[in-house]
Amino acid sequence: MEALTFLLIGAALVLFGSIEAYLINATIATFIFILITKTVEKNSLIHMMFFLGFAIFIYAPALINGYYLDTSFELYYLTSFAALFFITRTKELGPPQGNPKKYRFLFFIASFGVAAGSFYEGLSLFFLGPMIAFFPASLNPHRRTDSFLTAVIFFGAFTVYVIYGWSGFGRTVTAGYAITGLLAFCITAKININKFMFGAAGFLGTLLLVSRKDGFSELSIARSIDDSAIGPYRLASTFIDTMETRGFDFPGLLDQLVFSAFSFVPREIWPTKPFGFGFQYVVENMDSYLAEAGHSIASTLIADHFYYIGWLGFASSLLILFIITVMIKIFYREKLFDGHVTSIFAANMLVLVWGGMTSFSARMIYPLLGMLPFAVLTYIFQKRRVKISPSISNFS
Repeated sequence: MEALTFLLIGAALVLFGSIEAYLINATIATFIFILITKTVEKNSLIHMMFFLGFAIFIYAPALINGYYLDTSFELYYLTSFAALFFITRTKELGPPQGNPKKYRFLFFIASFGVAAGSFYEGLSLFFLGPMIAFFPASLNPHRRTDSFLTAVIFFGAFTVYVIYGWSGFGRTVTAGYAITGLLAFCITAKININKFMFGAAGFLGTLLLVSRKDGFSELSIARSIDDSAIGPYRLASTFIDTMETRGFDFPGLLDQLVFSAFSFVPREIWPTKPFGFGFQYVVENMDSYLAEAGHSIASTLIADHFYYIGWLGFASSLLILFIITVMIKIFYREKLFDGHVTSIFAANMLVLVWGGMTSFSARMIYPLLGMLPFAVLTYIFQKRRVKISPSISNFS
């Protein structure tokens, strides 16, 4: 199935990617979307969240922009190939296992940290990661009442964060945590989630942006196609042709790789640290007042690579996705927290598909840093238990 889909995407890219035949491209794009849907593991938080991002920020914008503005489908076919590559590389990762009892106390601490930290600027960001990691770990498939009460605590703390701690920016990030939590609860409670309906919900959510306020009027369409869910795909599509005027910019791509690897270093310590692609693009190509206001753009999953090195960016984007899959597998197979750290990756899959590698790395760093105190406490506790156990055994 995967090999056939890869072949179909390649053929579509060569034959139809750059021609303006909307009905043909839309039909092929939909068929590819269906095939990708069939490869998704519905019990994998990583897969389901990545797939939702693909439906919202790639598939739906490709159809909408193609219909109204004749935007090429090249980026859709290239991103579909990259998406399928990512999905197949993470296919064996099912839901992590573990004893819910040993994570419940850590979950309570993290939830309290999110709620209490919402009243202190930025503090709650360090607890969001632990909360989304320990929430699925605390759910018990055999005791639904316990799982329901745990979910009430999760969404209660998250609601406090949204009302009092969230600045209003980063809607994709915030929605990612909420949806990941809901999916985790449904998977544990064995509530069947139809993959096709899940993807269709993302598509319809994007489509409704076109009809908000003014219905399907020209005014509504003009506003909506520039929305942050639909507009980035169209802008990113232009990056494929940017090389004709820009030329290769390997130092620019290297800066983005450096930023992605060291986004956690404060700019106060490293004043010359590169900026992420979203802001760097504004500095280079848009009005200065937008840069001064801190405006940023989204590049979608792989387009930032094309911006710097053209078609070679397809290979570099696959390399970055490969590195991300390796990181996910390391956290999944690591004994610490029984692989539940991967829930943090799942919660940020929407950011990866929408904003690319630099947005993803910047959004991952605070949640992962928030896991460090819990990891240290767990290590100390386990070490003390190992030392105490022999003496207890001898006494008995």
